Amino acid sequence: MGLEKYIKYVKNKSLTEVLNDLPKATSKAGHLGQYVQEFKGLLSLLQDYSTGKYRNISTSTLTLVTFAVAYVILPFDCVPDFLPVLGFGDDLAFLATVLCKVHGELETYNQWKEKGKEENP
Repeated sequence: MGLEKYIKYVKNKSLTEVLNDLPKATSKAGHLGQYVQEFKGLLSLLQDYSTGKYRNISTSTLTLVTFAVAYVILPFDCVPDFLPVLGFGDDLAFLATVLCKVHGELETYNQWKEKGKEENP
């Protein structure tokens, strides 16, 4: 898949489509090394947003998170996932970049999530 087609494909992935691919996302999370927990946090954020449980997030952050999850899910991205080591290297680099950009809002979400766990043991 050419880069232009890939970008168009990922841009057209809606939140609903990404959430429909959660089993695939969860299975790929194991390849994300130190970012596994952060990636699962992004998945949780998308789920809580889609169900209306959490809405304290900017449109730009929601878009970046959706794009990042779609990027990890898609097997044919800039460097195809079937290539050993390199295949997931671009996923990790992109994910790390997104995590840096959305750190503040993600931290707010994580605090909200923890508060909910304390209130509902």
